[in-house]
Amino acid sequence: MTQHLRTITTIFIMAAFIFGTAIISQSSLTANNSGAPSMRTGSPGDTKSCTICHAGTAQNVTGIISSNVPPAGYVPGSTYIINAVCTDASRNRFGFEISPQNASGAKLGVLTVTDITRTKLVGSGKYITHTAAGTSGTGTISWSFNWTAPPAGTGDVTLYGAFNFTNHNNASSGDVIKLSTLTLSEDLTTWTETISSVENIRLYPNPVANVAHILIPENSQLKQVSIFSVDGSCVRTIENDNFSKQVDLDVSGLAAGTYYVAFTTENGNYSGKLIKL
Repeated sequence: MTQHLRTITTIFIMAAFIFGTAIISQSSLTANNSGAPSMRTGSPGDTKSCTICHAGTAQNVTGIISSNVPPAGYVPGSTYIINAVCTDASRNRFGFEISPQNASGAKLGVLTVTDITRTKLVGSGKYITHTAAGTSGTGTISWSFNWTAPPAGTGDVTLYGAFNFTNHNNASSGDVIKLSTLTLSEDLTTWTETISSVENIRLYPNPVANVAHILIPENSQLKQVSIFSVDGSCVRTIENDNFSKQVDLDVSGLAAGTYYVAFTTENGNYSGKLIKL
């Protein structure tokens, strides 16, 4: 091979390498236009955020995520609308990922896509993120989806979200990543435990902080109520031959933990679990 031919071959190989590297780099930088990978919310369980792929330090902000959950809290099993709004007059491309979790990173509740064009689920339904069609917005953008609350007794649920305010330069530089959360409390007043389907005696709220209520149907003759600790010790007994149709059970003096409430009626004995907050 002549020196001239070797030089041309070397230049061709170098050009091909540089071009190929650029294509791979561009592909990796723009791949997330169609949705963020899972585990990018910045939650304590995920630990990672969009800064894994985008340069810079994530900013913690408030107010991006909102919901129609009432002030009293979510009702277990009910479905609510979750909204996320990003606003920045200097940006026209945005991205997001949100997940409902506890502090350990476990998914709480169920996410449901309501806008199949602009949002999608990833991570086996634990996360919701944008699609390629859900990134454009002149100065602002919003996404919405449904969240079905988890079972009773779950407690607080935090929606962790990471948001990319991108400059759309097909590179990782210049983007602004913001983290935001929304914590939803459980409405404990809606908790009602049916102690006996025969007697239809009901106990609520459960868990309880101060006063639990016992609902007694008219056809039931409640004679005694006792509270037992998990070791079997009786910590309180109420006896009355003339119980009203609602008995208020003051448990404010009890230590937090699990107890059992025993009911004695003319038809037999029944018991149910009571959680003291």
